[in-house]
Amino acid sequence: MNDQVQRDGEFIGLPLNIHIAQLIKAIFLKMPHLSFVASKRGGGEISEIKQVLVYQGGKHLGYVGWVHRHTSSGGEYKYAIMSHNIRNERGDKHIKYTAKVDSAVRLAKQYFSARSDEETVKRAVGGFDNHFRQLTWPLDSRYQEFASKHGLTMLKYMYSLSRGETPTIDASLLQELNSEAFKKLYEDRRITRRVHANFDKRNGVLVRLLRDESLSVLDIASNKITEVKSTYDLPKNFQEKLAILKVMGKNTPIDNVGVSFEMVIDDGVTELVYFLIHGETLTQ
Repeated sequence: MNDQVQRDGEFIGLPLNIHIAQLIKAIFLKMPHLSFVASKRGGGEISEIKQVLVYQGGKHLGYVGWVHRHTSSGGEYKYAIMSHNIRNERGDKHIKYTAKVDSAVRLAKQYFSARSDEETVKRAVGGFDNHFRQLTWPLDSRYQEFASKHGLTMLKYMYSLSRGETPTIDASLLQELNSEAFKKLYEDRRITRRVHANFDKRNGVLVRLLRDESLSVLDIASNKITEVKSTYDLPKNFQEKLAILKVMGKNTPIDNVGVSFEMVIDDGVTELVYFLIHGETLTQ
């Protein structure tokens, strides 16, 4: 059963906690379509694997863990089952605990299922909106700071023009307008706002690269999801745009192409999600 859990990087060679091994074996006998990937919560060194992510195909469903629960009497170790389908009104969100392996298996059968397409798209769109705000706020703030600094100078210039005069522009303003820093700020803000406008109009799709190397394509206009086996199964324009965004890196909007953000759609898993704009791949 030790081989049932996939290991990457720091987890290679680490033993599996005996209680988790027992639980995974019991779950696998009931749900052989699931796969398990070593994980951990928090930082620090670990001597054994006590938490395992659960997948169906490439879709993350939650995790199982053997965790210490603090109580007034000191606490005890229990099985933890985490799933987005669990709705606790208080306490630990999306998690249920039990001291019995049979109860843990029942919880796994009850809660380990993928989100609906509509719920997944809604969560992804909300996450992208938040990341766009985090990206645009400092750009807008710096732009407004520039406008406040030189606003009076520009008003005086425009007023003089309206009176038929031929005023000269303040030298410090010209110097700042022609600086590389201002040019970059102007261009970054312009492109970010254009890409965000396409997202607001739902003019494009979100693409997730799943663990099994397939792709999940989220149509944010219709709340529908389709899955394809590889990048080559995407339309050619999306293949091109995805390749460009992979090279450019996250948090870098590209006009007529899109942007990628590192975000959480499934609880416990951080991933790069790509927004690809509809239409031809035209870059300036």
